[in-house]
Amino acid sequence: MSLERISPDEFQKLDEKDLKEEGVSKTSNIIGDPLDVLLDETTRKNITDTLLLKRRKNGKDVIFEVKIKTLEAPEFDKINDDCTEVTRNRRSGTTTKEVNQKQFRRMVAYQGLISPDLSDEKIKKQFNVIRGKEWASLDDIFFAGEVDYIATEVMKLSGYTDDFVETVSK
Repeated sequence: MSLERISPDEFQKLDEKDLKEEGVSKTSNIIGDPLDVLLDETTRKNITDTLLLKRRKNGKDVIFEVKIKTLEAPEFDKINDDCTEVTRNRRSGTTTKEVNQKQFRRMVAYQGLISPDLSDEKIKKQFNVIRGKEWASLDDIFFAGEVDYIATEVMKLSGYTDDFVETVSK
């Protein structure tokens, strides 16, 4: 068992035996000193996770692994900028910004994907991957729900979740 990614609700369900194996008690701070955690780059850099996806082949389930990584803030900023369309009203002069959510999620999934290696020549050839728009090939390679799942998990791994937030009252 690992307590690296656990919500407060899940933590409360653990029994003392499980916690003792991890070297913590229900009253201890399992993460440690906030300053130590923030200064320790291993809590932010090179974090990966493996997802299991299921497909049907010849009437049987085939399970395969997809490996993802965290994305840093500058990567998310670039993706957001690349997916934002700015329009200007000629009459009033006002501008509006709109993020293309479909493109955003595909770019997040593509940038967060480690394996399978989508730059592999076999994949490029079979799915006619367009240079500069590699993220668009995800629709041909994965099911729509798989792409959305990968993007969601990359975002969670990168800290875009409320699972880690707990209000502590004094």
